Amino acid sequence: MSLAPTNTHLKIPPYTLNAEEPVPFNVYRKDDDGEEYFLIVENGDVFPKSHSTLLNTSDDLYIQSIDELVYYYYLEKYLGDICQNKHISLIDKSKLIYDTSSNIIHNLLEKPESKEAIKRTKSLVDNTINIILSHDTAIKSMMEIGSHDYYTYTHSVDVAVFSIGFANYLKFSYNDILNVGNAAMLHDIGKSKIPNEVINKKGKLNQKEFNIIKQHPLYSYEILQFHGENNDDILKPARNHHEKVQGQGYPDNLMGHQIHDFAKIIAIADIFSALTTERSYKEAYHSFEALQLMKTAMMEEVDKKLLIEFIKFMSLSCR
Repeated sequence: MSLAPTNTHLKIPPYTLNAEEPVPFNVYRKDDDGEEYFLIVENGDVFPKSHSTLLNTSDDLYIQSIDELVYYYYLEKYLGDICQNKHISLIDKSKLIYDTSSNIIHNLLEKPESKEAIKRTKSLVDNTINIILSHDTAIKSMMEIGSHDYYTYTHSVDVAVFSIGFANYLKFSYNDILNVGNAAMLHDIGKSKIPNEVINKKGKLNQKEFNIIKQHPLYSYEILQFHGENNDDILKPARNHHEKVQGQGYPDNLMGHQIHDFAKIIAIADIFSALTTERSYKEAYHSFEALQLMKTAMMEEVDKKLLIEFIKFMSLSCR
């Protein structure tokens, strides 16, 4: 074993590493005093038998922070297998899904032209659906490990989780759940074209700034088209998620019957996520408080029947 060079390190779960495949980064563990990092597997090597038993323990392993992106690419490769592993807890699987999805959406918002990131996002939606369909308590588990502070990329993951779970509750077909999930995960990609000073403003937007932010659903639609997306069950929800059933929404001022049904689902999940996360200018509502507010103050803005069903769905999920 050799001592790791001085650098910041990131803790990783041992069960995310495959003992039979080469690891594309250095793997470390701490000494008995917890003060020094020691190299146990070098970049390009497989786990030696003397260390492979660590993968089935709760011992912490580490990588260098400079290898974080490489680690996430590696993790995505095996995420499907990890999620099917019955020896890994639901909370651990949920955290992996959440963290990996947040990382990809973050990358996508920084580089919306990345076709690879779009492909990675859709693969993760598939894994997210499989977790939610396989575990009755998956929504609650993901809510427990989700971000309580508002960031566009974590918000997108939250909206996707709520939308997927709700679509499953409504007994949608797998293909429809997949389309809802993809549309929800990518619904805010257009915010990549909005100036950071508007996105990150601490406080209420003025009218000029609000007019700028109102363009992001249109930008989401255009970016998805740029990537060759031609499925209206993904395109229209991304464009329609800020439309209101009584009109006066944006960007197209549609009425209820003109709004795509999947967009109505995403709109409700979007509002719930925004209410239950903390912003610089407001505290987060508890789930029950958010649902009460939506029922009393937003019934005319969203689909009433869907909102009532969403309240039932979240009430069951949060128990």
